[in-house]
Amino acid sequence: MTVSREKHVRVLLLAEQGEAKEAYRAALAVAGAEHDAVEDLPSLRARLRESAYHGLLVDVPTLIKAPAGEKRLVHEVLESYPVLRLRHDPHDGRIHGLYYGQPAQSGNIVADFVHLEAAVFSPRILRVQPRGDLVFNVLVSRAETFAEDQAERSVTVNVSQGGCFLCSFAEFADRQRLWLRIREFADQTPIAAQVRWRVAWGAGMEAPGVGVSFTEMTESQRQELDGWLTGDRVSKSLTYSIERAP
Repeated sequence: MTVSREKHVRVLLLAEQGEAKEAYRAALAVAGAEHDAVEDLPSLRARLRESAYHGLLVDVPTLIKAPAGEKRLVHEVLESYPVLRLRHDPHDGRIHGLYYGQPAQSGNIVADFVHLEAAVFSPRILRVQPRGDLVFNVLVSRAETFAEDQAERSVTVNVSQGGCFLCSFAEFADRQRLWLRIREFADQTPIAAQVRWRVAWGAGMEAPGVGVSFTEMTESQRQELDGWLTGDRVSKSLTYSIERAP
């Protein structure tokens, strides 16, 4: 299975040097996909800021070896693209992997991913945004109707214009839609959000909860949030948002 000449698919491969990396590159060539390759997570982030990609291929052993801090930084990034997680068997040379829990349909997991997932995804590029260590009081609703007496209570651990991390012990599904009311905002219109990644209770020395991206927000809320983020009393770092390539 190859990609048609009219559709140029470009993906980014994360894999350290070795036999597995060469096997993945050969499989991508057979699938007809253009690709770039990096060997660590900082290089992955840097490359995503420079170029737009239709999807990511991640060698699981390379990801496992990365420091915990680096893995935490790319959680949201990996949830924003189609991702194929791969493992190469050195004994028989086969490539194993899953995307969205789906096995290969054609017997070639890389070609299936390129043709069925990456090819239909609009290529995107990372943009850097300031992230502030802001603690907002938030009401979280799982329904758009937003019944305040049924909303869950949470607080933010950090916030950017693109999203935030909500401290919570509750269970949330990947990509679940949520509606948020930030009590400190003058505009109490519910903010639409989507779950991008999760941290379970007991998963290391981290606050449990979910990372969410803001999908709908009023202009007054954006201006108010920008005012908080640019304040002198806020400790700041960098985060990344995803934009479609022009």
